Amino acid sequence: MKKFIGLAIVLLIGVCGMLNIEIANEDYIRIHVKAHSNTTHDQNLKYEVRDEIMEYLTPKFGEIETEAESYEIVKNELSNIQKVANDYMHDVGYSYTAKVDLIEEYYPTRQYNGHVVESGNYNSLVVELGEGDGDNWWCVVYPPLCFMNGEKIDSDEVVYKSWIKEILSK
Repeated sequence: MKKFIGLAIVLLIGVCGMLNIEIANEDYIRIHVKAHSNTTHDQNLKYEVRDEIMEYLTPKFGEIETEAESYEIVKNELSNIQKVANDYMHDVGYSYTAKVDLIEEYYPTRQYNGHVVESGNYNSLVVELGEGDGDNWWCVVYPPLCFMNGEKIDSDEVVYKSWIKEILSK
């Protein structure tokens, strides 16, 4: 009986570990907005440009289901994303411009709305405003851990599925 209980505990720990691995290894696309400087105006602009970009991108993600699909959308929209940023900055009176790229960047471990995204290299939509020397902001574009329909979301609005959990439930 003790062997059975011990085996059950080991299996339970293993299943829990597998569930965590599935979440931690999920594919992500990050967004990284670098402000021109640390002045209040430039820091505020960083958030305004971020919001404009997310408003532009959100409808384009529609029914996508994979990181690969979202990567292709972002890659194909780079010039339009840069135009969105530059048009907004011009409209509000800034003379410098934005540079937009899709590159791989290293990020430390971070928790978003209760979900941990492990440290590592991630595909990243990088938006550099002007010189890009100010404090920056970064988050996750896909899956939308920071935004849904252009607004910040709470953790109970993000649902992760696990095939192991579904099997165990049956």
